[in-house]
Amino acid sequence: MKKHNNIFIASLALLSLAACADDDYVAKSDGTVRVEARIAPQTRVNSNLTGDTWDSGDKIFVSNVSTNAVTGKKDGVYAYNGTAWSQSLTTDYPNYVVWADGADGTNSFEAFYPYDAAVTTTSYTAFTLPEDQSTADKLKAADYMTASASAAEGTEGKLSLNFKHEMVKVRLRIVEFKNRYAAKSPNFDVVTFNLPATQTSSKTITLPTSNKVTALKTDGTDNKNTYTAILAPGKYDQGSETNFFAELTDNNFIEPGTAKKLVERFTIKGTSILTEGLVAGKAYTFDVTVGKDTIYFNNVHILDWQRDTIKSGTAENSEYLNRH
Repeated sequence: MKKHNNIFIASLALLSLAACADDDYVAKSDGTVRVEARIAPQTRVNSNLTGDTWDSGDKIFVSNVSTNAVTGKKDGVYAYNGTAWSQSLTTDYPNYVVWADGADGTNSFEAFYPYDAAVTTTSYTAFTLPEDQSTADKLKAADYMTASASAAEGTEGKLSLNFKHEMVKVRLRIVEFKNRYAAKSPNFDVVTFNLPATQTSSKTITLPTSNKVTALKTDGTDNKNTYTAILAPGKYDQGSETNFFAELTDNNFIEPGTAKKLVERFTIKGTSILTEGLVAGKAYTFDVTVGKDTIYFNNVHILDWQRDTIKSGTAENSEYLNRH
């Protein structure tokens, strides 16, 4: 019978000979698979929003999908403890994932992030987009990533998994207030992004019934805040009154020179970049200026999540709708 090696998951930066010789690694030595998990640098939606590392407590789900995979030993959950990865045995998945003895020794694997035992709708092929992304942890839960690979066990029994982002990261950044806001600018406490009217994902993405998500607010100087969310890839309708891009609301605005409390609300329609479509695996930053009765794009920065390069883009200044 062919000898199997342990399973041990490590991020690329932490993989070392010491990890290979770890006591925990030796103790799990019956038919398990050693896995190396990578993510694209500087694209991780982790707790600090911009890092390239996994967070302690992150979990991924790995499946051996080979035709001859061993029943009961083909699916597993793996948790990161801040230093290294290890398989987390659960009631649902009590056994370690093992290599199968294929005709040519090649096995096929699929994996996805995030894994949450309470969320049964997430898989390698499907994801339910969270509506509330207003905290760092909630934003992380929307960063759906998948990986697949075929490999032979070899002498080390190691499988390399390269995760890719299936969703779109967007940031709306206020860079200037003009006109009536010279003395006092609104502080938008709620910003929501509508989801594209036409989905283009290769996966099955279930959207919130409201068809929108609530963004994470990052405070800036003089209310020049940034709002971040994860959206499904797809195309917006040109000039639609319903499939607009974003809505910004300040529920407690005090009109300058008075004690009158107002609700300041702006709705942003789609620029050509939005109607042409937001692409999976990319991060978009939209710089906007807010003035009297208008809000418009200044510029658009597009970050390629996989190659970590920046593409430039200029947004039209005509994309605005009246203040409510």
